[in-house]
Amino acid sequence: MSIKILEIPFVNIKSPEILSRVEEAFSLRQNIRIATVNPEFLLEATGNSAFQRSLLGADIRTVDGVGIRIIAWLFGTNLSRVTGADLLLELLRFAESQDIPLTIYNQQRSLSAEDDIRDALGRLYPKLKICYNKELPEYSLVICSYGAPEQELFLDILSAHGIKMGVGGALDYLTGRKKRAPRVFRLFGLEWLWRLILQPRRIKRIFRAVIVFPLRAILDILKSSKESYGR
Repeated sequence: MSIKILEIPFVNIKSPEILSRVEEAFSLRQNIRIATVNPEFLLEATGNSAFQRSLLGADIRTVDGVGIRIIAWLFGTNLSRVTGADLLLELLRFAESQDIPLTIYNQQRSLSAEDDIRDALGRLYPKLKICYNKELPEYSLVICSYGAPEQELFLDILSAHGIKMGVGGALDYLTGRKKRAPRVFRLFGLEWLWRLILQPRRIKRIFRAVIVFPLRAILDILKSSKESYGR
């Protein structure tokens, strides 16, 4: 079962299914691009056609944001939530186990510098070969931490061969530069509240994700349903 929210379709997909598709792509040496979509992505895509095309063109779209899951549930569709931070850990484990090199694209102004990232990954995944801000000629796991929409648009034009995913600030959790929400907050989809507590200046972004997104999404689905019914 699928649902379209603000023009972006979603199907119910869980971590094991994603990893199975990644394994298949690796065995066949196929490119595969993963987008972990949250409410802010969908709002941005409504006014950014290039970003919307990028999300539509992703091979796998996961629900990274409880707001999307709630909207889908209200209209009779159950979507599993697979966050980018959790999926990144799974992909890193897979890459290490299969001897797939990791290519990281990270901006200089990012919280986590190259040394921070190498140290953190070296402790967690000691056998992982890491290439930093440089394209590899071989099949690799390619992650980009530019934030949306820049990371998705960058991965679209990158000629690198392999498994590609934008990771936002997930590397900062690994390096300890950012503290991830406690498990109880994550369990109930309250990461936004945790971020607001730590960074009150994010209130405008959180307002868009928590208030603006649900209203726009509900109105859009109701409008689409009415138009379909009238045909």
